[in-house]
Formats: sequence, C-alpha cells, structure tokens
Amino acid sequence: MAGTAVMAAVSMYTANRSQNEAKKARKAAEKDAEEARADALKSEQEAKQQQEEEARKLAESTPTGSMSTTSRIAAQKAIAMRRAGTGRSGTVLDKSSALG
Repeated sequence: MAGTAVMAAVSMYTANRSQNEAKKARKAAEKDAEEARADALKSEQEAKQQQEEEARKLAESTPTGSMSTTSRIAAQKAIAMRRAGTGRSGTVLDKSSALG
C-alpha cells in the first residue's frame, strides 16, 4: 500500500515537472518567434526605405524626373535611341555631331 502511494507521488511529481518544462519551452519558443517576427519586420522596413531612397535618387538624377509619364517615357526612349546611335526612323546618326 505504501509502495503504491510512493509510486503515485513520484508519477505526479514527474508529470508536474515535465508539464512545467513544456510550459517553459513553449514560452521560450513564443519569445523566439516574436523576436524573429520583429527582426523580419525591421529588415523589411529597412529594405523598403533603401529601395525608396534609391528610387528617389534615380528620379532626381534623371533629367526626366519632373515630367509627366508620357513625356518621360518619350524622353527616355529618345535618350536610349541617342545612346544606341539611331534616330527616330532607325537611321544611324553621325556620331561626330552633338547628340544633345
């Protein structure tokens, strides 16, 4: 009878201890997940800010930055054609002339 009571007490102690350890492990995992989420959000925001900064710098450095969309596209196409050495009709321009 006493042996059964001792075994029951040991079983309850062991179950209680493993339940507490599981709670601690779960809390630690939740904390780690929260930190990882915060780090990912911070990295995402930094990347977004960097991308916006690069886009802003590109817009400022481009001579067509303040034009309307259609004007900007036409101007960029003209710039690309000049760089390629062709005019509107696809003819080769005289490279010795000033291309503007």
